[in-house]
Amino acid sequence: SAADAKDKWLRRVDRMNVNKLIFKFSDGDKFEDDMAKRFDNLNFENKVCFTAKEYNGLKSVVTLKKFKNENRVHDEWKHANKNFNIVSFINNLKITP
Repeated sequence: SAADAKDKWLRRVDRMNVNKLIFKFSDGDKFEDDMAKRFDNLNFENKVCFTAKEYNGLKSVVTLKKFKNENRVHDEWKHANKNFNIVSFINNLKITP
């Protein structure tokens, strides 16, 4: 039933530790400059935002140089490895209880 499904979902959500999640964002469709800062200010340690434009002072932003002459990144996971080491990022996650 719908009530059972909702109950199961809520139990799963309760088991999630958001401190073990990685939050990813990029400057895709309908992106506005202030969104990079707002994302950087979110109260999550493990986050990354891929952009075509540089945003100085935002620690979660990774500028993908391949797209420096464009308004946005495309297929960021395909191109991110030149500017971002995902393995190192995962191995160095800040995990709090």
